[in-house]
Amino acid sequence: MLARSAVTLLALLPALALAQGRFDELRKEAQPFDGGLGEFLEVYLGDCGTASNTANCRNRSREFQTQAKGKRFYALVREDEAGMVGMSEGTRFGGDFTVEVTPFFPGAEHALTNAVPKKTDAKGNPILPVLMFAGKLPGVETVDDMERLFRNRGVRLELLFRPEQPWALPKKGGGQLTGVKAKLDAIQVTSRTGAVLATWVAPDA
Repeated sequence: MLARSAVTLLALLPALALAQGRFDELRKEAQPFDGGLGEFLEVYLGDCGTASNTANCRNRSREFQTQAKGKRFYALVREDEAGMVGMSEGTRFGGDFTVEVTPFFPGAEHALTNAVPKKTDAKGNPILPVLMFAGKLPGVETVDDMERLFRNRGVRLELLFRPEQPWALPKKGGGQLTGVKAKLDAIQVTSRTGAVLATWVAPDA
């Protein structure tokens, strides 16, 4: 059993290293947005606060959508905002544990998603398919250490994405949930210290 586990680990390490290397390559081509994900979503959607219905705001949004079409952007989801990521001890995706990401990334009053949500759950949260991919233990940490890290919001996400279209969904109690559907090219999960815990890269990225 030990020998079989060692073979599995040896086979997995190159795959994880390739994914991380591909993420680094894609990031070099990506454009960071100075105001972070929240400001990106506001500009893209034409959210200018009390001036949202003005011609200047609408024109700015349309111009930005045109400029952003087909471009890849980089965004960092910090620990206190990374409630969409979790983990399990399962290893059916390979690795030492499994990372689970619900692709709903909030920013300001909006969200970035990889699909247009059609309905919400009982709590009013948009329903989206969960992404699951392999995680790797950094250094001498154990799976128990990782469980504590995820449970205590000690991880952050790096996103590489290409915006595609705005969306809106009726919100329970009135109003709307709004966001931007994007082509997710890659996700990297890291600890506070910068240790890479997992990397997911879309097959066509």
